[in-house]
Amino acid sequence: MTWKRCAVMAIPCLLGCSVAESQRNLATADDRDQTDIQGVYQYESWNAAENKTYKGPVTITKNGDYYHIRYDNGKGSGVAIRKGNTLSVSYVYSDKPDYWGLQVFAIEKGKEGPRLVGEYTTHPGNGKLGKDTWTFVKPLK
Repeated sequence: MTWKRCAVMAIPCLLGCSVAESQRNLATADDRDQTDIQGVYQYESWNAAENKTYKGPVTITKNGDYYHIRYDNGKGSGVAIRKGNTLSVSYVYSDKPDYWGLQVFAIEKGKEGPRLVGEYTTHPGNGKLGKDTWTFVKPLK
């Protein structure tokens, strides 16, 4: 292999590494500027399949790089990953272990604290997305 070919092949690798490094540094800076979303929330969830609204408590606790989600006083639990102002949650309920779901939220500024607004889907499901809003109630103790 000639030195020109090596140089041509090395340039995209070097550029890719520098772009990835700058994105990693940007993500770290973004993480420092993020609103803390840990706390107790009240959820209001519209189930598209049933055309019915459900309400209940949700607790968000940060654990390293992810969040632990606790629904309805422990009846449901999930894990979440935050990227910027988006929170993605995977969850299951203890009384329905074959019924699990995925939620994606936009993190907004609410009156008393963060407000999470998004959509969700479940498995098994009917192919329709439900709507979810989590309203901040109080910080963790």
